[in-house]
Amino acid sequence: MAQTPTIPCGAHASILGQLAERYHEAPANMRLAHSGGIVEILTSETGSWTIVLTHPNGISCLLRAGEHWEPVKQKKKKARYMPS
Repeated sequence: MAQTPTIPCGAHASILGQLAERYHEAPANMRLAHSGGIVEILTSETGSWTIVLTHPNGISCLLRAGEHWEPVKQKKKKARYMPS
């Protein structure tokens, strides 16, 4: 019988502290999820990355991790003409 993998979860400060210490990762981006949680992407200068979901109750869980992170330069948005 196959076991369901457990997702590493814990206090937000603890999870981010461990990622900083072990992988030198720091928050690079964050967004509000439809569930009310916060999704954060942490990256390092060596290219490692981790996606963390923090639930409204304050518990953070690691969703995915990988290597070879490459930041993408955002195109500047053109100003829209708004007649008065």
